Amino acid sequence: MSLTEETRSELYGTLSELVGSNGAEYLMTQGPPGGWEQYPTNTDLQALATKMAAGFNEATTERKILRTNMTAGFAAAETDRKNIRTDMTAGFAAAETDRKNIRTDMTAGFAAAETDRKNIRTDMTAGFAAAETDRKNIRTNMTAGFAAADTKMTAGFAEAEADRKNIRTDMTAGFAAAETDRKNIRTEMNAGFTAAEADRNTIRAEMTAGFAETNAKIDGLGSDVKTEIAKLAGTRSRDVWAFTATVAVLALMFTVAVIIGA
Repeated sequence: MSLTEETRSELYGTLSELVGSNGAEYLMTQGPPGGWEQYPTNTDLQALATKMAAGFNEATTERKILRTNMTAGFAAAETDRKNIRTDMTAGFAAAETDRKNIRTDMTAGFAAAETDRKNIRTDMTAGFAAAETDRKNIRTNMTAGFAAADTKMTAGFAEAEADRKNIRTDMTAGFAAAETDRKNIRTEMNAGFTAAEADRNTIRAEMTAGFAETNAKIDGLGSDVKTEIAKLAGTRSRDVWAFTATVAVLALMFTVAVIIGA
């Protein structure tokens, strides 16, 4: 049961009656402050021991199982290690065999390559010798060709110089003939211009005389028209006079046109 303040007070009162206040205080201080129920009993300790024994047994069982599994795993790992070592040993042996085979093949290949190199060198030497011979032949042919070309070019230049001189002579003669033709044409043009000027003066004189004669005829007709208009202005009305004047002007214009056309 839990120890409450009321219970403590009653207990203190009872102890004070039995052993006095000092003894009661001493006895009260000897008990646990929270009550005796917070301390385990033998039954609690026995139950805890039972649980701990069961836990230790379970842990021991699991430890044994784990040890068994670890032993089996280590054995399997050892087996795998031995198998791997065996495979590696076989692989290294195969690799060594391949290395030896490759070395043998490389040695044979290098020997064949050396043979090919010597053959190529021999062929190149022969080819260079043939090329040198061809170069010398080509140089000889080019020298002969250049000499022939030089001869042809010299002859061609001489022929071209002769043609140039002939062309120059022909051009000089042509320019002289052209100058003579130009002078003759200029003389003929001057004579033509003089004759044209004389014809122009003659035509100008004839046109001046014709215009003077035409002006005289027009002046005579104008006087006659004016006289007739004055007569009509005194005897007829304005409308009749205007009509008559219009007719007279038209007649005058027709007469002038006829004279000019004649």
